[in-house]
Amino acid sequence: MISFFKGVFFKIYQWFKSLDLDNIPEYTAVCLLSILVTFNIVAVLMYVRYFTGYPAINIPRMPSLFTGLILMFLMYLGFVHNGKHIEIYKSYSKSIWGKGTGSLIAALYITLSILVFISLIWLK
Repeated sequence: MISFFKGVFFKIYQWFKSLDLDNIPEYTAVCLLSILVTFNIVAVLMYVRYFTGYPAINIPRMPSLFTGLILMFLMYLGFVHNGKHIEIYKSYSKSIWGKGTGSLIAALYITLSILVFISLIWLK
């Protein structure tokens, strides 16, 4: 599972690096990926509550922000700290993630994460 997130991180990092939108694409990639994973966690918990009638974890909404910040810190340590993003970039650019298939997988993950999170609006 961690290799999947490393692959998605690699593609997001590669996209931001190639677009030259900012000076620190590795931090932007970590922020975006942690937001997406937080969306996924919140969506799973809300769908469990919707379909079972009981909350999976009885927590207020505010800890979602803290969950995102903790994930951001952990992803920083796992993907960026001490130049790990350069190692990830070198190793994943030679794998399937470096080709068009990796772009498709990352784009699908980003799109589905956002759509599933937006679909929470219709849950009542």
